[in-house]
Amino acid sequence: FATASAPGAACVSFSPDGALLASGAADGSLVLRDAATGREVRRLAGHTKAVHHVAFSPSGRQLASCGGNLTSAELKLWNPAAGAELFSLQGHTAEVYRVCFDPAGS
Repeated sequence: FATASAPGAACVSFSPDGALLASGAADGSLVLRDAATGREVRRLAGHTKAVHHVAFSPSGRQLASCGGNLTSAELKLWNPAAGAELFSLQGHTAEVYRVCFDPAGS
């Protein structure tokens, strides 16, 4: 998913129903694509640093993302259908590389 104006994806995750693909990149971009066509569905704006990992909740109604650099990190929770940021957790003093949901959805 790289273009001349955007770097390639650093992380990807399929929605549980296989319809969407979320990708995060080193420039802080977070993009949702139609998994069948690769067409961009929406951009989720909010990360100011590299996105290291993305994960859909088991229901697919939420998307978690994390990233950062050597001095700070960002963890965010999104509503992928609306493209809305639901929650942002900041204050980590180092990078966060992984985020996940419990299989039960919590």
